[in-house]
Amino acid sequence: MKKIHLERVHIIEVLQSIKSGAVRKKAAKLLAVSERTLQKNMNNYGITFRDWRPETEHIKRKGWGGHKLNKQKAKNIRKLYESGKEIKNIAEKYNVTFSTISRIINNITYRDLNIKFGGEAIVNVEYKP
Repeated sequence: MKKIHLERVHIIEVLQSIKSGAVRKKAAKLLAVSERTLQKNMNNYGITFRDWRPETEHIKRKGWGGHKLNKQKAKNIRKLYESGKEIKNIAEKYNVTFSTISRIINNITYRDLNIKFGGEAIVNVEYKP
């Protein structure tokens, strides 16, 4: 199998020249290599979306990513749930998903080390030599 070596600058120039659509597919065609070869070269050079697209094209949408909650809000969420509020209503209040509230209540995210889950566990252990 023949190894194909592409220059970083040349890859970025070709990617920047393509305005829309399946950019990697078109770039691979222009460079006369497969998409996989192009992607491997991009990975080797550490070429990311930010290297070849203008700043305006990859601005984060407001409210996406980042943290909307913190430990104090998580504590308040647990109190609301204990007082009888529904998860759906709590999620709407904090502008997060149902599953986010569920993970907080079940102490999966924003863990509160002081929460003790009561009850006993029955464990059957069998020893088979």
